[in-house]
Amino acid sequence: FYEPEIITQDFGFLVAEGYVELEGKSTLKLGRTVTVYSEQSINPINNATVFLAGSESGSWQFALEEDGTYAMEGTLPSDQDYQLRIQIGEHEQYISDWMQPAMAPLIEGMFFTREEDGVYIYLNSRGEENYFLWTTEETWEYRSWFNPMYRYDPFTNTIVEREKNINLCYQRLETGDIILGSSAQSSSGEIFGVELMRIPLYSEKLGTRYSIEVWQRPIDKDAFEFWESIRKNTEDLGDIFSPLPAFLGSNLKKEGDEDYPVIGYISIGKSEKKRLFVEFVDIMPWSARISDYNHCVMEPDTLQPHQYADYFGRPEVEVGLPVIREGRIIGWNYTFTNCTDCRLRGGTIEKPDYWDNY
Repeated sequence: FYEPEIITQDFGFLVAEGYVELEGKSTLKLGRTVTVYSEQSINPINNATVFLAGSESGSWQFALEEDGTYAMEGTLPSDQDYQLRIQIGEHEQYISDWMQPAMAPLIEGMFFTREEDGVYIYLNSRGEENYFLWTTEETWEYRSWFNPMYRYDPFTNTIVEREKNINLCYQRLETGDIILGSSAQSSSGEIFGVELMRIPLYSEKLGTRYSIEVWQRPIDKDAFEFWESIRKNTEDLGDIFSPLPAFLGSNLKKEGDEDYPVIGYISIGKSEKKRLFVEFVDIMPWSARISDYNHCVMEPDTLQPHQYADYFGRPEVEVGLPVIREGRIIGWNYTFTNCTDCRLRGGTIEKPDYWDNY
C-alpha cells in the first residue's frame, strides 16, 4: 500500500472566507489547512490583526469574535476601492487585491412548492450581467415530546408549577451551502427559480413553523469562478475549510512571496436580504418524525412524596402527570428530561425578535 507523503504533511496554508458589507456586519473566518486525515476541519487563527483600508480615506479594524472569526460593523463609503490586510503574528502578512464595491439589486421574490419528496424553496431576482453568491440561514420552531407543566422543588419536597416553558424551542442553522448564479446569460437580466433549500419529507423543520433568510451578495466574475471551483470540490467534502484536492486561485497574496498558496476569496459590496416563512398549515399533510423521541414514554408508576427525592432528584428524570383518584392527586408519574426539555437538542427558548412580525 503506497501513501503519498503529501497527504500526511501539514503545510498550514492560510484559508480565508468573508464578505465585507458596506452596511451592517462583516465577518471574516481565518484558519489554516489541515491534513486530509486530521480530525479537525479547520485550525482556527486567533492571533491575527485584520484591517480594511480605503483607497481614498479610512481604515477599519476587525475584532476577534470567536475561534477564527473576526467581525466589524459599520457603514463604508461606496465611492472608493478597498484592500484587506491580515497580519498574523510578527512576520506573516497578507493583503488582498484592491476591491471595487458591488451593489446588489433587490430580491424580487421567494416562494416554495410542496412536492412528493418534501418542500423546495426558490428565489427570483434580476440584475444586469451580475454574478451572485447566495447564503441562507434557517430558523424553525419545534416542541419536545412532552410539555412539563410542573417541576420538583427539592427544598420543600413538593411538586410546583414550572415558571418557564421548556417545551417550545427555536433552532437556528447557517447552512454553509454554496449557491451561485448569474444574469449574464439572460437578455432580460432575470434569474428565476434559484433553488435555495430542499427540506425532506417528515423533517421536523416544518413541524410547526419555519423561516429562511437569504443574503444576495454581488460578486465579480473571478470570485464567481473561485466559488464555483469550491462548490465542485466540496460537494462531497463539506465547505471551504474541508480538505481540498487542489489549490485554487485567490485575491489574497502573502507579502514577500506572492506565489505562496492561499485559499480564499474576499469580496465587498452591499447585500440584499429577504425572509420567507412556511407555516405548517400551508404544507399539510405533514407528519414530523423525530427519532430523538422514539424512546420517550410516560412511566406508569405512581410516585408519592416519600419517593420524590429518589426519583425527581435525578437530573435525567422529569415530573410527568398527576395521578388522580376520587378527585384528588395521590401522586405523580414521571418521564425523562431529554423528552421534555427542548433545549437539550440545541435550541433556545428565546423567541427571535422577528418571529411575530411576519
